[in-house]
Amino acid sequence: GLYTTVILAFVSTILAAGANGPLHRRRSFAAVQLGSDVAIVSALVHFSGGSESFFAFLYVPITVYAALLFGRRGAYAASALGAAGYGSVLLLAHWESMARGAETADPVQLAMWGVNAGALMLVALLASALSRERDRAGRALAATTRDLASLQRLHQRTVESLTSGLITTDPAGRITSWNPEAERITGASAAEVVGQALDDV
Repeated sequence: GLYTTVILAFVSTILAAGANGPLHRRRSFAAVQLGSDVAIVSALVHFSGGSESFFAFLYVPITVYAALLFGRRGAYAASALGAAGYGSVLLLAHWESMARGAETADPVQLAMWGVNAGALMLVALLASALSRERDRAGRALAATTRDLASLQRLHQRTVESLTSGLITTDPAGRITSWNPEAERITGASAAEVVGQALDDV
């Protein structure tokens, strides 16, 4: 079962990578991907020891990237899905142990599930906070970029409307701007001289 799960995980990844290009409904695809990832991790946990499995930590990155893709609601939904998946694994292990006559104490299983679910909820809380901060920083950056573009347009119009010739250079002495009045005075167009060394012009 473990090897089959690993093979299915690789096949799923290859198929998802191939389907990702032509997709138009990316959010729906991402939601399906989250669900399939929880299923794959649950299978890995089940086939590698159940409650003692090393793979139980993989529910955490699923919650984190759900927060990055879908924000707070996505993070909490993924943490709940992960907790349900882990609970299903523990429940299945409990049934199997009952069938063998070596039943594991219910309080222990319940405590393990509670710790895992609580950890996933905490991760969802932190990841959604980070996601909000990232979105806020992105909006601030976009606003700053718009302001800078507006300022650049204003600067360009101001320079172009000057009645004096104006030439600017970079520290190396190469011409970076050449306004219309400079073109009229010198007879050289900006296209000819921008980027040239001032001494050469």
